[in-house]
Amino acid sequence: MSRIIEFTLQSKGGVGKSLHTYCRALSVPEEHSLFVDVDSSTQTSTRQLKFLGPERLETILLLDARDVLVRDKFLGYMESLAESNFERIYMDFVTPESEQIPALIQRDIPFKE
Repeated sequence: MSRIIEFTLQSKGGVGKSLHTYCRALSVPEEHSLFVDVDSSTQTSTRQLKFLGPERLETILLLDARDVLVRDKFLGYMESLAESNFERIYMDFVTPESEQIPALIQRDIPFKE
């Protein structure tokens, strides 16, 4: 089964990332979507999306004690999502994680052409 994974990224805080994720949660079919709060500090989406229940809402912390993205943890989590039963996955990244994801994708993840 193919998956669609939507990252909500923005390295500036207060631009509406979590509001966007909340609106998406209100508008997508229940049974085939998962929402992931990738927020090491405020966990705003976790609070706003409690109505989804634990079946459709996960929280993952990807930063270490120095606020550096743990590459293997991120890649391992992405691999686990590939094995999930969800067709659509929405990931809300907070500012520190948002700043580091583009560099990870550009430099560290080998893509086959």
